[in-house]
Amino acid sequence: MGEIKNDLKRKDTYEIPIAALREVLINAVVHRDYSILGSDIKVSVFDNTVEILSPGPLPNALTIEEILCGRSEIRNRAIARIFKEAKLIEQWGTGVRRIIEICTQSGLRRPEFIESGHFVIVRFFKGRRLNRNDKANDKGGRILKYISKNGGIGMAKAAELLELGKTRTYEIIRGLMDTGLITTQGEGRATRYVKVE
Repeated sequence: MGEIKNDLKRKDTYEIPIAALREVLINAVVHRDYSILGSDIKVSVFDNTVEILSPGPLPNALTIEEILCGRSEIRNRAIARIFKEAKLIEQWGTGVRRIIEICTQSGLRRPEFIESGHFVIVRFFKGRRLNRNDKANDKGGRILKYISKNGGIGMAKAAELLELGKTRTYEIIRGLMDTGLITTQGEGRATRYVKVE
């Protein structure tokens, strides 16, 4: 029997990067609302997605848009301090951006962050993300068509065009930005999204 070389050994790969799952689970433990009894952190595996549900809404009127921009509010300071001392948390406010970065670098679609009632859900997508060849597909394609025709689009108009809330609209726009198809122009309420030349 011949020798089996190292490069022929089985190598396991994961549909969702372990580092991203780890980050979300740590966030769920640190930031969940422990005053909600009878409800636990849940991990659900579906055919096309993996969802992690954490009991409790975002603290202190924090919004999804704000956490995507790096803002952080600590609900459970004692637990957070223990995780920080154990070096399971590197720096406040960087976890969500790190999760997104890990997924996009792995060729996956940008995960969704959803506040629904008394829960926060992080939804990972299996399979590759949209690329430039996919740009005519789905709602991102509708935004691109509008930008091509009108030179740009604001957040309010994009939400109206897609018939979605601002949070979901922002996630779609952010996905187009991650693939290098569009960029921002202006600041604050005057921000518009334009095609990358």
